[in-house]
Amino acid sequence: MPTTDFTNDPSATMSYKGRQIQVPANTILRNMTENQNEPIHNNSFYITWIPNYTLFHNGAEIFRLENQKHQAIKGD
Repeated sequence: MPTTDFTNDPSATMSYKGRQIQVPANTILRNMTENQNEPIHNNSFYITWIPNYTLFHNGAEIFRLENQKHQAIKGD
């Protein structure tokens, strides 16, 4: 099963049995705020908290990151 490796890779790329998983062909990360596709850097998509993003594979929407600027402070 693929896991996210936070210990050896600061960009937190996906890995399987210690090997980085390549970004699958026909996978696009769309910056919905700027209306442009994000490039792949070092086999990773880099995101920031400002734009909204949608990840597509073979033209189908996989997931969205929206309203990342929202801050919630909670305490007891």
